[in-house]
Amino acid sequence: MPTEYFERRERALLGDRFDALYAAPQETAARGVTVSALRAAPEQFAAQADFPVEPSPFCKAGFVVQDPAFKPGRHPYHHAGVFYSQEPSASSAAPLLGVQPGMRVLDTCAAPGGKSSQLAAALGGQGLLVSNEFVAARAEVLRSNLERMGVPNAVVLNEDTGRIAAALPEFFDRVLVDAPCSGEGMFRKEAVAVTQHCEALVKQCAALGAQILDNAAACLAPGGEMIYSTCTFAPEEDEGQVAAFLQRHPEFMLADVLGKPMIYWVYKAARACPKLDDVLIATDDERIADACKTYDMRYIMTSPDHDTPTGRIWEVSTVEDADLYLQLMGDEPLVNPAAFDLILPDTLPDDPYYVAVLTNVMEHPADVIERRTGDPADLPQPHPLPEGHAGFRVREGHRHSAVQQAGTKILP
Repeated sequence: MPTEYFERRERALLGDRFDALYAAPQETAARGVTVSALRAAPEQFAAQADFPVEPSPFCKAGFVVQDPAFKPGRHPYHHAGVFYSQEPSASSAAPLLGVQPGMRVLDTCAAPGGKSSQLAAALGGQGLLVSNEFVAARAEVLRSNLERMGVPNAVVLNEDTGRIAAALPEFFDRVLVDAPCSGEGMFRKEAVAVTQHCEALVKQCAALGAQILDNAAACLAPGGEMIYSTCTFAPEEDEGQVAAFLQRHPEFMLADVLGKPMIYWVYKAARACPKLDDVLIATDDERIADACKTYDMRYIMTSPDHDTPTGRIWEVSTVEDADLYLQLMGDEPLVNPAAFDLILPDTLPDDPYYVAVLTNVMEHPADVIERRTGDPADLPQPHPLPEGHAGFRVREGHRHSAVQQAGTKILP
């Protein structure tokens, strides 16, 4: 079975939830259209459409089409550029960029053009949209679709992203990377996605995605924002890809776009990365520690006003995690880059706290890690422990297994 690897991996990831959440590839994919603001307002379209539509949960301009007989490519609205036909969930990424008129926007992997048309609608004819596609034939399809959608301010490129980065460094306010991927989300739509799927393809796509992400980061102006998306479920191409990118680019941080704190996504990304194991969050921010408790994440909350490693531990998820922290830190300063595999400065944008991710099998170059500037003694101090408490608090009811310290290995 071509999907044997996929199903085995998903069953391992989902556990008891597999049967409830797994949708077999033979099920029919949802259908939808995304309305372009360059042609019509979504409300106007919904009122005048001559086929039944329902609002999409993924995008304000998106609609779900339930009629199986509907042929979007034959409809006059399609040829007039009123809508772009795409699966409803595909319209979710572009709006998260928060594009405003006048911005300079790059879509690195733009064909066939659905997300670029959304970015163009957000620009409203002002600013610049650069839509790139590496495959020449697909670049022609991209150009045709943007013309049909009435986009007046787009440049279509057929280029390698490395060449774009070299020509336009730190040029764009927003960058979208809808990366080439193993296409596991396309199983229900394209039979070839099932037949060509294998573990080697996942690894190949992850490597290509990493290269494109690095080039995209070079194109982004300071203070800009970048969205990374795929249509696959493979952790190596999704959470693991993000974790590895943050490892290479400490100047970036995760944005809170889906209603959960950024540290949740840091932890999820770290746990999914194939090179990471035994992930433990170390922080001096009480809010991050609270988020760790809420989402059942392993953590250490430290205090910057103690000279010894033992005194620095303020609260911890398990005693074993405290032992691991002490073993790694030794007598080093509060934030010892050699003991941490990932340090994210300013993870919360309105404060100077640090977040560190400790693991036991990570391999990385020493120059990847950068510590936050400033003296830890200048950080706001945690609230004092209640009277009668000595040492550190251990969170009750935490069920994570203990770390096997004998196997701990931190590389410089």
